[in-house]
Amino acid sequence: MLRLLSQNERRLRGYGIQRPGFFGSFQRDQPTSDSDVDLDVEFAPGQATFDHLMELGEFCEIMLGRRVEIVTSNSLGPHLGASILRDFEYVLR
Repeated sequence: MLRLLSQNERRLRGYGIQRPGFFGSFQRDQPTSDSDVDLDVEFAPGQATFDHLMELGEFCEIMLGRRVEIVTSNSLGPHLGASILRDFEYVLR
């Protein structure tokens, strides 16, 4: 998964994201056959549009061949955000 995301860095950045990362079962290397991919993205200023979010999700699902759940860092509450950060890994820097 990391390889696929890294190979598509230019396309991912085209959606206005600066720092994508992942968390959850894939980051912990414990996915099951029905696991989705959990991505946390940080958009560049002025790029966090509904269209970018929807298009990014569709592109990632096609690229990874799995359902993808995308959250933005600023949409997480303090408790959930802290929980996610415990097993979070940036994909691109």
